[in-house]
Amino acid sequence: MNFKTFKTLAALGAATLALSTMSGAVKAADNADVTASLTTHSAITAANGTDMDFGRFLIIVRNSETPTIQLPSNSGTYVLGGITQSTVVPLDGAGAGVPGTATVTLPTGANNTAIQVTLDSITDFAGAALDITAASYTTATEAVDTALVIGTGAIVTTVTGGTPETVNFGATVTAASTPTDGSYSGALNITFDY
Repeated sequence: MNFKTFKTLAALGAATLALSTMSGAVKAADNADVTASLTTHSAITAANGTDMDFGRFLIIVRNSETPTIQLPSNSGTYVLGGITQSTVVPLDGAGAGVPGTATVTLPTGANNTAIQVTLDSITDFAGAALDITAASYTTATEAVDTALVIGTGAIVTTVTGGTPETVNFGATVTAASTPTDGSYSGALNITFDY
């Protein structure tokens, strides 16, 4: 063997020895985890507002008529119907009604968000010849007096999340016969949801 070949073999051996001791020192890249987070806020807060007040009426039903007194949700002015021979007189004046209100609040940032308002049921006037036979609502966005049907959701658009928004409610009272004198109360049972 010549000196040149021996020198080459020695260099290769040294390189192999260096690589074999170095393999323990070489490390693979470390892994990293990126955490993702998402926070949801879906709470709807509803609160009672102003009670609906039809005011005082003289109601005399004649000849099996069924007179109606409608208090629109966007006005205090009554709309009377079904009257040809009966008498229905608003004793406090034609525009003295007060629509009912409730407020609904969505989380801050939920601007211009459509939710549903549902008339779940009507708690009627107890012991009277009077029935709440219809309900309606308006908001700042839905300004037209819109009928509510029991069990069917209607759209309410909240303008500014984090701010209580007023929903106005109206109703129609139907007289089946002349009611006895008294003060009567009923309720519209309302739910707000998505």
